[in-house]
Amino acid sequence: MRNPKYLTTDYFGAMDRPSYFVTLDEQAPIHTYQPSNAQGVPQSTLTPRELGATLNPMQNQLQALQAKIREGASKMEFEFMGRQKGNSQQSTPESYGKEEREMMRALAQLNDIRTSTHATPQVSGLAGFGERGFNKAQQHATIHEVQRAIDFAKDASTGGAVVLHTGEWQRPISTYYGEKGRNEQMGFSAYDDEDLKAELLVVDKETGQFIQGISKDKKIFVPQWHTAQSLFGYDSEQEGTDVEGNPTIIRPDDYIDQYGRKIDETNINQLFRRVPVYNEYDENKGDVRFATREMGWEELEEETRRYNEKYNASLTPEKYFAQQQLDTQILQAKGQSLYYLQQYNTYKEEFEALRTAYDFYNKLDESLSDEEKWQIMMQRMPGRGSGREYVRPITESIPEYLKRQLQEAELSMRHIHQSSSSADAQAADLLLRRENIVSMEEYGLKETGKALAKLAEEAMDKSKEARKMRHPDEKWEDLFIAPENWHPNEYGSHPDELLKIVRAGREEFVKRLKDNRQMDEEQAKELAEKHIKTTFDIGHLNMWRSMMKREKGESEEQFQERFNKWVFGHLEKLHKEKAIGHLHLTDNFGYNDEHLHIGQGNAPVKEFVKWMEERGYTDFIIEAGSFNPQTIVPDAWSYLGASHARNFASQFPQGRIGVGARYQAPNSIVGSYVPSNEWTLWTGIPLE
Repeated sequence: MRNPKYLTTDYFGAMDRPSYFVTLDEQAPIHTYQPSNAQGVPQSTLTPRELGATLNPMQNQLQALQAKIREGASKMEFEFMGRQKGNSQQSTPESYGKEEREMMRALAQLNDIRTSTHATPQVSGLAGFGERGFNKAQQHATIHEVQRAIDFAKDASTGGAVVLHTGEWQRPISTYYGEKGRNEQMGFSAYDDEDLKAELLVVDKETGQFIQGISKDKKIFVPQWHTAQSLFGYDSEQEGTDVEGNPTIIRPDDYIDQYGRKIDETNINQLFRRVPVYNEYDENKGDVRFATREMGWEELEEETRRYNEKYNASLTPEKYFAQQQLDTQILQAKGQSLYYLQQYNTYKEEFEALRTAYDFYNKLDESLSDEEKWQIMMQRMPGRGSGREYVRPITESIPEYLKRQLQEAELSMRHIHQSSSSADAQAADLLLRRENIVSMEEYGLKETGKALAKLAEEAMDKSKEARKMRHPDEKWEDLFIAPENWHPNEYGSHPDELLKIVRAGREEFVKRLKDNRQMDEEQAKELAEKHIKTTFDIGHLNMWRSMMKREKGESEEQFQERFNKWVFGHLEKLHKEKAIGHLHLTDNFGYNDEHLHIGQGNAPVKEFVKWMEERGYTDFIIEAGSFNPQTIVPDAWSYLGASHARNFASQFPQGRIGVGARYQAPNSIVGSYVPSNEWTLWTGIPLE
């Protein structure tokens, strides 16, 4: 019977005797379980110097650093759970003043360790995505938190990665990575029928706010428009003109105006010259209707495909849908304006005639005597409703009557002015919104790139400051911003999305350096690669596992092999573009980010470590979970075959002030921690 490792005592029950257990010398090592996905994987040659650990984020980071040094770790990552103003339970980078930062730095130098920094996970996504779209204030709040981490890293760490979670915006998984995904067909789906139920959104490129959304199970109705074939019977290409009078070739499927001139669908102003298909009087419904047609998602995709091929465009179905919906609203607004314009011309003609008559009779009235004026007086019935025959008529002069009619015509014209101008303004606003339609990815990547470039420039400048404030012998690695793949439901979690984020940031960073610092492009690109890289978390990526559809008859081993092939195929892309900078090791069963002991879930951790090691990557951080902060590091070392020996600094660099005592392995061990008699310390000093 083995020692109950995960209990707090050596007993399963209070009445158990120690003799129930085999001796510690006879017990198997902590890690005897080899998950199926790790079988046959060569043992890593990494040591604890390469396999670092996060500090307990719920603890004072100086105390947590001291504790991890005592455990023998050679690399550590500061992590902060607080945001905005910190407290004792959730600290922020600003919770630690100059002296504490200096002590952290000194401890790292004294014990020859490396440290990196993780910005608070309570903010994620540099695009500023919120409930109604993208929000500049929310984006600034995230940037602000990362800036705090950069400033802390400059003072307290040995440089390297400043990690932040991606979570740029939400997007349906199946639409992009499902069985019929746009980017790859891997069968990923967040939930049943996600491909039909998930809403696809577009935004305004000026404001970042949502414009329109559609799900694949929604039906829409759009007006039917005449083509050259339906209106003029063209069954082949014909020579003709466009609406601007330029010679052109008219195809049977081209939209045309009522004169048979070709309409360019990409020109928003020409679209409103299309001729609607007219249905004759419907006796059953008792009205005249123009024809409409119902479009489902497949018809919408086909129409989008036709448009893209014809005009060499790259519209998505949701963008095309948003355009169609806005077109309908614009037509309505323009129709109202045209209707009012037609009335306006009638009232204007009447107004001009009344004004001429009024001027004539008014002058005539002024030339007559009072007795003569009575001869041109007229009677009228007040009001316009029923019962007027019972009302006494009103006597008034012709000039008075014409003046009143003139005022009524003027009021009608003013009403038309306001209504028509309002409709025109509405149409103009809708036209602008139509022109500003962009996809979530198009807008979001632009904003993410700008924010990432801004932070990278700050990391570059802070690195220069850090070198000036440090002793020449003190270890320092230039800071780089390292967005980390996070939850599959959010953009940036897929390796390809993470690579797009890095590209966007680097492109914007190069532009900033060229525009603001007059730097040549080659040097700017080198700095972009240096200060913008990724943090890749294999446990986070493993959450895609639970969303991947199993193939019929596929065994667990085959499923795992297919998933691993997907993982490392995408990692190769990141590697080729020098986008990998920092690595996190966590484990889970693919459902959530539980941070199990490494090897106790089904994430391909061993394969991941070996793959990275073969390509020269050594910057690994083992992340602790809620229940294993004290044991996960030595357990991970054991699982990965790393040696526990490490060398401690013998002295502090000359000319600097040491802080605290050097940390070393304990010289006495008691209780259940005592190993066999054959075991000795690496120093050769016997135990007490």
